[in-house]
Amino acid sequence: MNKIYKSSFVKYLGLAFSLILGWIPGQAQEMLDLRNEIKKELRNQDLTGAVWSLVKDGDIYTDSWGIKNTDEQSELTSDNLVHVGSVTKSVLALGILRLATEGKLNIDDNVQKYIPELAFNNPWQKSNPITIRHLLDHTAGISDLALWQFLSTSSKPNTPLIKAFQKNKNLLDVHTKPGTLFSYSNMGFTILGMVIESATSQKYEVYLDENLLIPLGMENSSFQFISQIGKDANENLAMGHFENGSTVASAPIYLRPAGQFTTTANDMGLFLKFMMSDGTINNVPFVSPFYLEKLGTPKTTIAVENGLDNGYSFGVQKKDSHGRISLSHSGNIIGYKAYYYIFPTEKKAFFISYNMDHESADYNKINKIIIDYLNGPDIKPSTTAFATEKELKS
Repeated sequence: MNKIYKSSFVKYLGLAFSLILGWIPGQAQEMLDLRNEIKKELRNQDLTGAVWSLVKDGDIYTDSWGIKNTDEQSELTSDNLVHVGSVTKSVLALGILRLATEGKLNIDDNVQKYIPELAFNNPWQKSNPITIRHLLDHTAGISDLALWQFLSTSSKPNTPLIKAFQKNKNLLDVHTKPGTLFSYSNMGFTILGMVIESATSQKYEVYLDENLLIPLGMENSSFQFISQIGKDANENLAMGHFENGSTVASAPIYLRPAGQFTTTANDMGLFLKFMMSDGTINNVPFVSPFYLEKLGTPKTTIAVENGLDNGYSFGVQKKDSHGRISLSHSGNIIGYKAYYYIFPTEKKAFFISYNMDHESADYNKINKIIIDYLNGPDIKPSTTAFATEKELKS
């Protein structure tokens, strides 16, 4: 019997036996039903696999389905590390809010207070200098990225962040009055990484790993560069895939604060729980609830002035998701696609990362399956470890 099939058979034989004896509570069956729906849609969309976590009633549920690495035909599990692309922005933004809560910076500070060497070409400099808030809200008026900043063989894991802006002085042209219009910018979040380094006198990866992730309990996550290959390869990291099923290993990028973050489904569940909290850890203030209440609510844009209270703020987008107000972010980086959704009124959330970046797949069909499930009948927490199935395509 194939090794993968044998593993799945043993797991599911045990699960079936437990069900017959009544050892598995009803919520376990509901989770398996959800899993089967996700599995079916993953196959329909021709996706390699996914890991996900659900947060409901303060409890975290994790699961997975698919292939970790098509070259090895290995099984993807919910404990595997994954990359999340621009979901990184929400986590980094929380680190900025932590620094603001500590008084180590002010959200409305002029960015050049921290990085005077960045020469913005800002026609509105006197009246509207670029602030930390503008970068967090994508309202700084700067461009998104240059292709070489994202796809380059010259970038190394420890390349100084300033190098991303030294090739072309036009990269820092400001095209719209800061604070007035939303315009997504990976460069903007890279500059926020530089702000963290200036405010803390540490590499942003080191500071955030030690002072944000560890307090949140996200001990399996890191802002450091992690790949599946090389001398420091991490065998637990799921391989990325192109849409034809071929594998692609992770590579360093110049704009790493905007999209370099490695995590697990459970760690992202912890992150989502905190984002729905009062901002304390063990009853000690960690991030001001004022900031958490303003997630996804811009302050100064023209849209806000005209009565729109949804948008992008503090690294989070507030929008209508299938008829429900959500806080969310998506992300993609070569070989991966990721999403999270928080439903603040319902106090429910989910995260999912696919280890395939498929140009034509409709990921939102799977997102909707989970959204509908979360807003269905309540489930109770279980200490039962859900089996992880692996079925290879013939």
